[in-house]
Amino acid sequence: YLPYLPVDKADPTPRFHHIAVRRDDETAMRAEIARLGLPLAFEGGVPGLIFVYLDARATLGHYFEYVWATPEGWEMQCWPSEKAV
Repeated sequence: YLPYLPVDKADPTPRFHHIAVRRDDETAMRAEIARLGLPLAFEGGVPGLIFVYLDARATLGHYFEYVWATPEGWEMQCWPSEKAV
């Protein structure tokens, strides 16, 4: 993660880091990620939840995060059940 931070450690300028999108179908999410062809910056997760950061700085100026979870994973993240996907 450190290689993606500003080079000048004394630079206090706030930066928009990323935008996240929720996906409920992991297979479809992975296919969408592959179609974008953006460099993978980081991927991780916990049981029931996966997040993938793509490096979209060259085109969008920030990172693009995909998040997939099981219903229990969304509950763990406190996603409001009444919110649409």
